Amino acid sequence: MSLNRYRAQCTVESFYGGVGTQQWKEVRLDQKVLDRTESASILNDLNDDLQDLFYKGLLSIVEAINSIHHKRFSWATVKLYYSIFYFLRCSLACYGVVIVRCKKGLFYAKAKDGETFYKVKERTDHKATIEIFNTIYGSGDTLQSNSINGINPYEWLMAKREEVNYKDREFYEPFSPYFFEQIVEEIEKDGLAKLIRKYLKDENFIYCFQEDDALLALPLKRMMLTKQHMQNKGIIKFLSDEKKCHVKELLNMGESAIDLEILEEFVGY
Repeated sequence: MSLNRYRAQCTVESFYGGVGTQQWKEVRLDQKVLDRTESASILNDLNDDLQDLFYKGLLSIVEAINSIHHKRFSWATVKLYYSIFYFLRCSLACYGVVIVRCKKGLFYAKAKDGETFYKVKERTDHKATIEIFNTIYGSGDTLQSNSINGINPYEWLMAKREEVNYKDREFYEPFSPYFFEQIVEEIEKDGLAKLIRKYLKDENFIYCFQEDDALLALPLKRMMLTKQHMQNKGIIKFLSDEKKCHVKELLNMGESAIDLEILEEFVGY
C-alpha cells in the first residue's frame, strides 16, 4: 500500500535510514541536530506541505458551512474542529516548524541550522499540534488572548468535537446541538452568508470568545490568520483552478450562497 504522506516527515526519516530500517527504529530524534543542508531540505518540503494543509483546512470549513446549510450539525462540528487542526499545522509549517512522528512519540523542530528536535508530551496528533503551537507562538496568537469559559479556545472546540464524536450516544439531527442554537437562530433571521460576513469582519475577534458564536467564528478567523501567514511567505495563489471551482460549488447554496466579497476570503484571487 502506497501512502501519500507529508514530504517533510519522509525527508526526516530519510536522514536516519527511513521507516523500517534498524537505524530508524533505534534513532533518538531528540538527540539529533539539524545541519544547514538538512534544514534547507525540510524547509523546501514544508513549503509544499503547507499548501496541502491549507487546502485540507479550507475544505473542512467549507464542507462544514455546507453541512450547516443542510442542517447536518453533528458532522459540521467535527469538520469545524478539523479545520482548526489543519490551519494550525499550516501556520506552523509557515513558521518553518516540522512535526515528525518517530516510533510512538511526536517531535518538532525549527528547520534551522543547529536546531534540535523536542519531544512533545502529548502523543496524539491533535493535542500535540495545539501544544506545539502554544509552546512556540501561543503568547502572540490573537485567538488565544482570551478563553471560552476559562478554556483555551482551540481546546474548547476540540472538546465539542469529542463530545459529538465520542461522548454522545447519538447524533442530534434532525435537531441542532445546544451549542449551535444561537448560530441557528441568526441564520434563520438573517441568513448564513450574513452571519459569516459578520464573523469575518469582526476586527476585535469578539465572537471568537463567545460560546454562542465561537464554533463558527473561531475557525473562520483562524483561516484568515493562517492565510495571512501564507501571504507573508509570498504565497498568493492558494488553490489550483480545479480546487477553487470545487470550493465555489460547495459554497453555492441557493439563497445562502456566499457572495464574491466573502468568497475571496476563502479562495483568494
